[in-house]
Amino acid sequence: MPSSSEPQTNEQGIPGNPGPLELSGVYNAAIATLRLGFTTAAVFFTIGVIWSAVAREEISDHVTPIEDIPRQLAGGTPMAAIVLAFLVLMFTPVITVLRVGVAFLRLGPQSTTYLTETWCSVYQWQLLL
Repeated sequence: MPSSSEPQTNEQGIPGNPGPLELSGVYNAAIATLRLGFTTAAVFFTIGVIWSAVAREEISDHVTPIEDIPRQLAGGTPMAAIVLAFLVLMFTPVITVLRVGVAFLRLGPQSTTYLTETWCSVYQWQLLL
């Protein structure tokens, strides 16, 4: 049985595998970011659709430029809320990837071994398919 001073190893004996308990922070960061992003997008979309129905405005068939969204929101255009919902939907996965990367960096050098090992396993399966 290894002592507590020896580094952790995986099934292949490679040192540095963080293990499932230490990865819970990574999973929690991803879940929280996705949940917040998609909930925010749903709220903006619902507000935009209801606002459009109350104001009896048609939902536009073109997208508003990003720089015009704040002006249109202040001006009372419901389509701006819908466009904002789509922007939130587009940026949520990007922010999630960044948060997962930061969570892995906080794990320290041991996470690099785990990431490399996982990536190699995925790549091997892609080669087999």
